[in-house]
Amino acid sequence: MLSYIASNPIKDLIIQICEELHITILSTMGEVDFSKYIKQTKVNFLLIKYFIIDLESLKGTEEEKIKGISFFKEMYPNVRIILIGQGYDEQNIILTSLYEKDIYNIINVKDLNQIQLQLKKCITQGLQKKDAKKFKKIEIKKQRRFHIFLEKIKQFKNNLISVKKDTKNKHHIKETPNSVYFFGLILETVTRLLKLIAYISIFVLTSIGLTILFNPMLRNAVIQILNAK
Repeated sequence: MLSYIASNPIKDLIIQICEELHITILSTMGEVDFSKYIKQTKVNFLLIKYFIIDLESLKGTEEEKIKGISFFKEMYPNVRIILIGQGYDEQNIILTSLYEKDIYNIINVKDLNQIQLQLKKCITQGLQKKDAKKFKKIEIKKQRRFHIFLEKIKQFKNNLISVKKDTKNKHHIKETPNSVYFFGLILETVTRLLKLIAYISIFVLTSIGLTILFNPMLRNAVIQILNAK
């Protein structure tokens, strides 16, 4: 026996497949709040083998849908739950969360013909964990990779700043001795120049003094000039 919650066109596909496979339909339901339905219905689901749920026919939030289906699985562990999320992304929170609850008969293709083929397979054979591994959560891995990527960028930035500081310090270390050396060189040159000027001045004055001292005519001329003043 089989029960389902679905609206057209999924409903028509289910009815067609049940006719082909000679499966009796115990109960049907269109759009419904699944959590309330499971708690209030008088249907004995112990009689069924398959329960097909069209996620588009469920009311409520994603969390409510997940809780309702999880509750049903706990209540009826021997019933094969088949989920149809037409066009749902593989990482849709409902699909990934229910995959973690060991529900592997999940269909998320868009094309109705593909849905029909996969639905038959879910009923006749059933999907295993390896068949539904695309619904395994990968957000944690992505976050971890993104975190590692950010850490690498941060490390690269720190290394770059460190290199800049080292380069600046090296330049400072190199520039400081060069500046001191250049200043010292200038100071030494000026000192030598002043000494040279002093030597020349002394030599000139000494030469003049000696010339005047040993030349009578010049000596008398100087004396006369000084006396005249």
